[in-house]
Amino acid sequence: MPGQLISYGCGELANHLARRGLVDEVRFWLHPVVWGDGVRAFHAGELPVRMRLIGVRTFPSDVVQLSYQPLER
Repeated sequence: MPGQLISYGCGELANHLARRGLVDEVRFWLHPVVWGDGVRAFHAGELPVRMRLIGVRTFPSDVVQLSYQPLER
């Protein structure tokens, strides 16, 4: 569909778009494993990011996909 962009990951592009209100939906995949370390979804100093849950999907592997809509600040 024209005008749509899908970006995977939480890098500089994702943060740049989110800071400018250009993100319509954020999806997190929750895996039933705890690692203890990892990359943050949003950089420090840009929190809190308020979002509204708009969808949940559970996979046979017990992975859960959580879909959120960012709320205006």
